[in-house]
Amino acid sequence: MSELRDLLVEELATIDEEEFDNEDEDEFDEEYMIQHLESTVEWNNFSHPTTVRLRNKPFPFYDELDYVYRKDRATGACAENPTDVVEDITLNEEEHKSQYVASSFNESQNVEQEENSTGTPISARTTQPPKLIGKGKRKRNEVIGVVQDLATQVTSAVEIMSTCGEHIGKLAKCFQHESDCVDRRMIVHQEVLKIVGLSQEEVIKAGRKIALDPLEMNYFFSLQEEFKKVCAKLIA
Repeated sequence: MSELRDLLVEELATIDEEEFDNEDEDEFDEEYMIQHLESTVEWNNFSHPTTVRLRNKPFPFYDELDYVYRKDRATGACAENPTDVVEDITLNEEEHKSQYVASSFNESQNVEQEENSTGTPISARTTQPPKLIGKGKRKRNEVIGVVQDLATQVTSAVEIMSTCGEHIGKLAKCFQHESDCVDRRMIVHQEVLKIVGLSQEEVIKAGRKIALDPLEMNYFFSLQEEFKKVCAKLIA
């Protein structure tokens, strides 16, 4: 600031009085002075272009500056210190809150009057404040959702297992039937040998045909002993 003040004094000293438009020597042409200074002074030499990056940045040294430059503060009736500024900000915030509450109350009154004009019951006109969902309730809802999904998946798995169990049971019966056929096929020759009155050729032919045909083999083993002889002779 001292450099700017010295520069202004020098410029005032170099201005020729004849350049003023006013006839009175004591009268000062402020507009001409401003134009003259703007055209002659290199203001960029007194600015700080590198401080642009510091805009809107917090400055934590207001208390220290207030203490250091306290003697240069204004002392008039309208002078304010930092404490007064903080009080003004607090009062403005409280006033804003009171205005917001008043406007909300007026809106609710207007809505109630409109509902009264339409004949809506008082119980129906009562407005409930929005319920806030806490973190605990939100977590419980998430856990319940996970449990429900898990239960659905388990139910699906049980259904799949039951269906698979039916198919497995059918496969087991099929394998058991095949195993029984193999066991019976191994004893066909012994059963045919028990039949009295058959020649060796008839035993071999009857046993071979019975062993090769599962249906014929099942029918042969379902017969009583006296009928097995007749069946073997017919097959041979």
